[in-house]
Amino acid sequence: MSQRVLVINARAGQAERLTLALQENGHVVLATEPLTEQLETQVETLQPDLLVLDVYQPDQSMLEQISQISRRIPRPVVMFADQGDSETAAAAVDAGVHAYVVDGFDAARLASILDVAIARFRVYQTLRDELDRTRSLLRERKIVDRAKGLLMNKRGWSEEQAYRSLQKMAMDQNRRLVDVAERVIDMSELFQ
Repeated sequence: MSQRVLVINARAGQAERLTLALQENGHVVLATEPLTEQLETQVETLQPDLLVLDVYQPDQSMLEQISQISRRIPRPVVMFADQGDSETAAAAVDAGVHAYVVDGFDAARLASILDVAIARFRVYQTLRDELDRTRSLLRERKIVDRAKGLLMNKRGWSEEQAYRSLQKMAMDQNRRLVDVAERVIDMSELFQ
C-alpha cells in the first residue's frame, strides 16, 4: 500500500538513495527535509502517513521531538541509524519509533521494514485508544460514585437508591449518567 512519506535526513548525501528506494516501492515522498528543531511543524504542515529518519545516531533532542510528535500527531516512524546500542534503541522505541534499524538503510529490506513499522504503529494505536477509553470509563465511574456518596450522605439513601436516582435524572433530562453526576457534585459544592 502506498504511503505518503516525509523523509528526515540528518546527513548530507543519503536522502537521494532513500527517496529513490521509497519511490521504487510505490510510496510518495512528500519532502526530504534536513533534521531541524521544526520537525513537528513539518509533520503538521505536510501530514505524512509515515516518517522515515536517516541519522548517524539519534540524540536526546531528536528523540524528544519524536516523542512530542507521537503524542500530538501520531504517525508510524522508521529510523535508520549508522550507530546504535541497546540503550539508544530502547530510548528510540520509548520515544515513538516503530522500527529502529542499525547499520543504516538497505533498499532490499525497505518494504518489510516499513510493513513492520506500520503494523506496530497500528497495534500501539489500538492499545493507546483502549487505554484512553478505560481511563475515561474509570474517571466517569469515580464521578458517579462520588455523586452517589453525596446523595447517600445528604438524603440518607442506600447506594442503590442513590444510583437509581441518578439514573432517573439522566433519563428525565436525556443526559449521560456521568453528566448528571457531575452536576450533582457541582451543586453540592455550591451549597457547602
